[in-house]
Amino acid sequence: MANKLKVGLVAVVAVAVLAVPASALAGGTTMHAKMTGKKEVPSGSGAPEGTGFLELTLKPKRKEVCVTVLNFTNIGKATSSGIFLGKKNEDGKTKVVFFEESTSSPFKGCVKAKKRELLRIKKKPRNYHVNVETKKYPNGAIRGQLEKGSLPS
Repeated sequence: MANKLKVGLVAVVAVAVLAVPASALAGGTTMHAKMTGKKEVPSGSGAPEGTGFLELTLKPKRKEVCVTVLNFTNIGKATSSGIFLGKKNEDGKTKVVFFEESTSSPFKGCVKAKKRELLRIKKKPRNYHVNVETKKYPNGAIRGQLEKGSLPS
């Protein structure tokens, strides 16, 4: 009887561990953003047909942000991208830089960031947006507010 109980308990624990997202096991928080040129500030200043999406994991304990996927279309090559402080319809200061060189879509990678800033982003993601800039749109080709969770299917 004791062996059956142990086997059952091991099975329950194994299922519970498999049900936890990988980002939670790694101590990270997953966020996403859907970006368009129409969301740029001031209105009408972004790429009219530009779109993109981003999924990232904030890892404050490791002082890093890992971009799982950053895809963009109809903007050409990006010259920089990152997270900015700024609610919807507000311009803001750069808080995390993903890259600052000519980059094609898709982009993936991890970058260092201040732990304090990552904790602020984690607490209130809607106060932050992601921006992708190009030569033609140096103040932003596409933009989208951060939201908690993975990209919707």
